[in-house]
Amino acid sequence: MRRIRWGDVLLSAVAAVGWSLIVMAGVAASGLHLLGADAAGARSGR
Repeated sequence: MRRIRWGDVLLSAVAAVGWSLIVMAGVAASGLHLLGADAAGARSGR
């Protein structure tokens, strides 16, 4: 049985969380852009 290298596990977990945050931000920005919410918010002065 191979020994688990916890440093690699931690590095993979951090990388996965980082990529997921980047993707979520991109999807949210795209959704708001497609819905026109960014322009509506700018027009309302908020």
